[in-house]
Amino acid sequence: ALPIYVYSESNDVICNGEGDSIRFENTDLTLGFEIVASVFDYFQDWMDRLIRLSREHDYQGVVDLAYEVFKNPIVLLDGNNRVLGITRQYAADALDDEWAYLSQYGYSSLNAVQQMRYDYNNFDYWYHGPKKFKFSGSNLLDYDGLTYCMYCNDSVCGRINVLAKDRPLNTGDSQLLDQIAMILEPVLGQTYYESVLNHTNVFHNILFGLPYDKRQLDKQ
Repeated sequence: ALPIYVYSESNDVICNGEGDSIRFENTDLTLGFEIVASVFDYFQDWMDRLIRLSREHDYQGVVDLAYEVFKNPIVLLDGNNRVLGITRQYAADALDDEWAYLSQYGYSSLNAVQQMRYDYNNFDYWYHGPKKFKFSGSNLLDYDGLTYCMYCNDSVCGRINVLAKDRPLNTGDSQLLDQIAMILEPVLGQTYYESVLNHTNVFHNILFGLPYDKRQLDKQ
């Protein structure tokens, strides 16, 4: 991590770090330092809670906690596009058609996956890391945002999307999404491999001639 410098300049306090700065006008140095320190303390506590929820596999709790900082709609999916957690502050009809589908069925729609994978040539659906997307213009995907495709070894184990509904997303959002994904990735990867080893992945079972749950296959 790069160092953060807090110092006085005339009647103001400057917080300088990572090539940018924040100015607190008409503030003494002690108060300015306390403000900066309180922000770092909040995010340290936030990260500790995020780690605990991830280890407990409380994915809805992770999404609820993520909303505290993003203040925008969030959806967390597993490697099979199944919803693990979705922002509960937004009703099914509060966004676009895909949000309604996610809320109702608990999976991404095939049409949305088709658009994201194939219909937008400038978008790398499999990119490992925070990636901006812009699909405005259709009722199905009507919001810009950020997505992060998570991997365990060479297998996709999850994805987290943040939609820019109530405020524009910025560099800080991308950095936060990166931190969240780094915590979730190993947990989701372990869950993915356990599903394969325990033969609970319906497509894996079909491919290898193993018994499978017909109700689960119908849902897929």
